Amino acid sequence: MSIICTRCGGTQVVCEATVNPNTQVITEIADDSLQSGWCETCKVRSVLTDVEKTKAAIKSGFAGFVEVNGRKPHYASCRIVWKYTNDSEDVKIRLLGSDESIGNNMFFSCGSIHALESLAEFGKEPFIVTECYAFKTFTEEEISDEKTYEYEFGGEKIAVTGKEVRAFYPGLTAQDIEQFAAYNTAKRKYYRKNNCQLTPELVRRLLDEGHLMKAGESDSFTIQLFFLWHVRIRREPENLAPFEYALEACCLDNIQTFSRRYTTLEKALLHCLNGFNENANIQNRYQSLQDYFYRHTHGKY
Repeated sequence: MSIICTRCGGTQVVCEATVNPNTQVITEIADDSLQSGWCETCKVRSVLTDVEKTKAAIKSGFAGFVEVNGRKPHYASCRIVWKYTNDSEDVKIRLLGSDESIGNNMFFSCGSIHALESLAEFGKEPFIVTECYAFKTFTEEEISDEKTYEYEFGGEKIAVTGKEVRAFYPGLTAQDIEQFAAYNTAKRKYYRKNNCQLTPELVRRLLDEGHLMKAGESDSFTIQLFFLWHVRIRREPENLAPFEYALEACCLDNIQTFSRRYTTLEKALLHCLNGFNENANIQNRYQSLQDYFYRHTHGKY
């Protein structure tokens, strides 16, 4: 038995016991009395921990899990004590290699069961593991939620987790995420970094410079309709005449997308400003770009 003070790691500790006052014989030492006591070194009451008992519990708990499940656990549920405050806390400690991404957001990470056992000792960490009460594996959903998908857009790498993808595309299978959903979620995450909002000034600039745009070149911006949208307008090659411009838009708040070709840049911009309205029974907000400029100038937009 090696019961130590969790503040200093010393063994000069005393705890309560039941003593026969006539014989001065200790008749009982309750288990809970060994969990706290007076440290002669710190001169204060402190949480006590039995290092060897905790390490043995970790070893036997791990072996029992492997025997029952036929596999190693992903993490351990433990109780720790902070050395400096002596406060206790229940935490999850990861038991996976550094090359495995799942569980990186857990309290602490150990590469092996031996590393977890060492946390029961008074070491360099600001805490001590005083109890290990469960070993567990991640569920398939947890594994899927934490898996990271990385794509490159505009020379920038954008990463999304399965959890982010499922928040955008609920009810997907892992195969759906792999095939299309992760890419589309990452693309929207990248588009959200576009700070170029469609304003009257930008509309004028696009109109003034539209004739300079070569086939295949494009301009992009965001526009706040009922939802936030990212829009890209691209100049089309001559063989697609009479269509000169293509518009591709994707909603950044849900999975809606929209695409269409136009004969003029003015028509593309006006359709965008009118929320891509294609319902003849719903009146357009702006009848023309001149109407758009006038209403913005006079605060009637």
